[in-house]
Amino acid sequence: MKKITLLFTLIFLVDITVVMAQRASIRQFSIPAPISIRALEVLNDSTAWFAGNNGYWGYTKNGGKTFTIDSISVDGKKIEFRGISVTPKGTIFLMGIASPGYIFRSANKGKTWDIVYKNDQSDWFMDSMKFTSDTEGWVLGDYNEGCLVLLHTTDAGESWARIPCGRLPSIDEEEAFFAASNSCFTVQGKKLMIASGGSKARVFISEDGGSSWTTHATPIMQGEKMTGIYSIASNGNKTIVVGGDYDKKEIHSKTKAISIDGGQTWKLMADGRGPGFGSCVQFAPASAAKVVVVAAMPGVFISNDTGKTWNKVGAESFYTCRFSPSGQTIWFAGAQGSIGKLVISSK
Repeated sequence: MKKITLLFTLIFLVDITVVMAQRASIRQFSIPAPISIRALEVLNDSTAWFAGNNGYWGYTKNGGKTFTIDSISVDGKKIEFRGISVTPKGTIFLMGIASPGYIFRSANKGKTWDIVYKNDQSDWFMDSMKFTSDTEGWVLGDYNEGCLVLLHTTDAGESWARIPCGRLPSIDEEEAFFAASNSCFTVQGKKLMIASGGSKARVFISEDGGSSWTTHATPIMQGEKMTGIYSIASNGNKTIVVGGDYDKKEIHSKTKAISIDGGQTWKLMADGRGPGFGSCVQFAPASAAKVVVVAAMPGVFISNDTGKTWNKVGAESFYTCRFSPSGQTIWFAGAQGSIGKLVISSK
C-alpha cells in the first residue's frame, strides 16, 4: 500500500442564506483518484474518514486542506468498501461488500490492516456497518441462507457472530438493503432499526439487541428492484427514512416518511416537495430532533422543522453525508472522488 498525501485547491465556495437565521457555506473538493465514496465517518468539524471502491480509503484532519489517501488489495483484488467505522479510541474498521466479504481493522490510523472477517459465499453481500463503542459493532447484509444477515461483535472486531435466522425477522427473497450510504440501519443502545427496499419498504425494529423483532410497513415507494428505503436516521422517538426509485430519480412522491412513535407507524412528509430520491438522511446532534439534512440526487436539502419544509442549499449529487458531533459541520461524499463540506454558523 502506497500512501499519498495530497494538497487540494478549493474548487468553489458558495454562500447561501438559509431560512434558519443561519448561513451555509458549501465547499466541494475533488480527489484525483478513481473512487466512488459511499462510506463516511466524521470525528469532528475538521476530521473526516471515508472509503470507496477500488480499495481506496482516506481522511482529512484539517477541514479539507489536505487529504491522505491509501488503498487495500487482497491477492491483487481491490476491495469495494461500503462501510467504515472509527471507534472512540480511534480503531478503524472497513467493510467490503461482496464475495469475498471482508472486514478490515487498523489500530494505527491505517498504517497496517488486519483481516478480522472473511466470507467466501458466492451470494454474500454486506450493506452497512456501525460500531456503538470500542468493543461492540454490527454489520447488516442481504438475504442469505433463508434470512437477512446480521453480524455482531463484542470484542472490538476480533470475532464476529452471525445472529441465527430464528432470531431475525422474516424478509422476502426480493427484499434487500441498500449499500448506498452506510446508513440503512441505526443503533441506539439496544434498539436496532433496519430499513429495507426492493419488493417491500419496511422497518424492522429490535428493542433488545437483536433477540426479538417487530415489522412495520412504510409508505415509501416499493415493488421494484431499485425502489425502497435507502437511508434511515433516528433522534429519540423521531425517525426519518428516505429513498425512492434509483432508476427514476425525478419522481418526488413517496420518497420521504417520518415516524414520531419510535418507528411503529409512518406517514409521508412534504410529499412532492423538497428532496426527491434520497440517498442519505441524518439528524443534527443536539438539535431537539428538528434539524435534518438529506443528500438527494441531485441536491442537498436542509430542514429546520423535522422535514415539514425544506431548503435546497446545493445542487450537487452526493451518496452519503454525516454531521460532526458539534452539529456545525456536515460532510458529504459521492462519485468521482467528490467530497463536500457544509458549514452552518449562527448569525
